Amino acid sequence: MGITDTELRPALQLASTPQRPGEPLAYIGLGWNLPGSGNGIHYHGGGNFGYSSFLAWDSVRKIGVVVLMNVYDGPKEHLGYSLMRGLPKPFPVDPQVLAAYAGRYQFGDFVVTIRVDGARIYFRGDQESELIAISENQFYWLEANAEIAFYRNDRGKVDRMEAMRNSETLEAKKIP
Repeated sequence: MGITDTELRPALQLASTPQRPGEPLAYIGLGWNLPGSGNGIHYHGGGNFGYSSFLAWDSVRKIGVVVLMNVYDGPKEHLGYSLMRGLPKPFPVDPQVLAAYAGRYQFGDFVVTIRVDGARIYFRGDQESELIAISENQFYWLEANAEIAFYRNDRGKVDRMEAMRNSETLEAKKIP
């Protein structure tokens, strides 16, 4: 990570230098991937049947994370980035704005309920969980390690929500 000065520093710096700049992902030595945005995050993940792993480190903030899972297709990258990002700081949302999100939403074959109690908002599927506001219309669902966003139609009415988890986005329509 470049924190300690060792005789390996030149080799590690070379291994962290993008070899194909300008591509969406600039692949670099030792199999590390560096997002093209240049945000300093190096990462590599993989797995085999029965297990998987993900390692990432942020050369700017000098932090890193290792995720080991005993499943092949688990949410290792999402979990790793969430751990690096840390829990979101709650964002104050006007209770009247939250009230517009309350109701029932249909994801394909199942229906979830959004309940609002003053300045708090809850997601209920099989069980109820409080959501943490990260913007006026976006929320973090800690128990599912997912994000929820509410959207309004052309008339300004909340008509749908999206749940984002593991690089997958599911849309739910608000129903009566």
